[in-house]
Amino acid sequence: MRRRVGAMAAILISSGVALISGCSTSSKTGTPSPTDSQTALPTQQTTAPASPTVTESRTVTITASFSCSLTQTANSLTLTFLATSSFSPTESKTPSETRTHSITRTWTQSPTPVPTCAPAAACVYVANGGSSNLSIINSAVNLVALTVATGAGPALTVLHPNGSRAYVSGSYLTVYDTISNVTVATVGVSSWIVRVSPNGSRVFVPIWSAGSVAVLDTSSNSVIATIPVGTNPAEVGITPNGSLAFVPNNGSNNVSVVDIPTLGVVVTVPVGQSPGLVAITPIGSRAYVHYGLNDTLSVIDTATTAVIATAPGGCLAAYLAITGNGSLVFIANGSLCGCGASVTVVSTSTNALVTTICNGATGSHVAFTPDGSLAYVPNYYSPNVSVIDIASFSIIATVGVGSRPRHAAITPDGSWIWVANEWGASVSRIARSTNAVTATIGVGSSPWSVVIRP
Repeated sequence: MRRRVGAMAAILISSGVALISGCSTSSKTGTPSPTDSQTALPTQQTTAPASPTVTESRTVTITASFSCSLTQTANSLTLTFLATSSFSPTESKTPSETRTHSITRTWTQSPTPVPTCAPAAACVYVANGGSSNLSIINSAVNLVALTVATGAGPALTVLHPNGSRAYVSGSYLTVYDTISNVTVATVGVSSWIVRVSPNGSRVFVPIWSAGSVAVLDTSSNSVIATIPVGTNPAEVGITPNGSLAFVPNNGSNNVSVVDIPTLGVVVTVPVGQSPGLVAITPIGSRAYVHYGLNDTLSVIDTATTAVIATAPGGCLAAYLAITGNGSLVFIANGSLCGCGASVTVVSTSTNALVTTICNGATGSHVAFTPDGSLAYVPNYYSPNVSVIDIASFSIIATVGVGSRPRHAAITPDGSWIWVANEWGASVSRIARSTNAVTATIGVGSSPWSVVIRP
């Protein structure tokens, strides 16, 4: 019986990974399996109480049970194991007997460091809003290489056009050097949103409570201007040539147009109630501004800064994106819209509704493949991602991911789609070739956004 009890605490340790037979991170009780007798606790010896001497033949029933608990940290493993054996003889003249064996052991080893991202395209940056940090994933090995402290509640990370800096929003702005892997500056501006000019010389941060936009010089990482705009600025959309910034003011129902060379407001454009989203066409000729209470798009001619049309705006839009060829606007709807949760598609040539794609879930983001053929839409209230064929406006796949997928990013070659799962504290990597998840990587609490270094 002593050999049998020791076997129930079997632990296999290989390459620093502990595999525990019949044990998990929570306690459980069960009956040992036949395979328990095949392995023994490494270098662990226990001495059970001596069995009573019996000089006569008898029949007994032996019942064995066990429980175990496991505590695991980054570099240690502690197992507590309890085994109980009950002997119930069939003859009344022989007393029953219960034996209990308890084992506690801890293994400690130094964790193996994960190499930092190399080559550059292997870096994935995840802003964790709940744990106030940035997870940096080496996608060559699908492991977190570094975790970097940020301001509280980081919601968005954007990269410098050359990939050398990551700018992370939050209770303050974190400037992270992606080459040397160090934080080079923290700037006292608080916002969920941060945008970088196309030439990488300026960073724009809308300050909701102050009714202003802070502008950073990227060479000095210092605020060089604070531009007064309307009430509750919610976003910043920058034209591709870097000449103008469009700032929808959610509280004053207008859009401030900022001349970037002079860092001043040149005009304020009235729009509908509660504007919050803006997207600029790839050639920079139009700005599409969504205002939430009317579910409408205002179309602004960037040359004249005048509203030239209105267009359907879906239902409580959560995200607004324009295809790479500039022909279509995709709106991820945050509420029921006709056929239920859906994606609204609008033509930029006619500013008319093209179609409504019923995806059965509330979309939170839209990411396009570089070739413009597919759109990936994370569905926040369903643990999946809708894959939309843009040519046919049909859903060709629904990919299961983690809980509350919030944001997606696609590698420059279009091969991989990375999805931040807010409630799952993880990111999922989807292979475009199969539209299947090939890796799930744990990150910090409440990952809100993911970007990939080009």
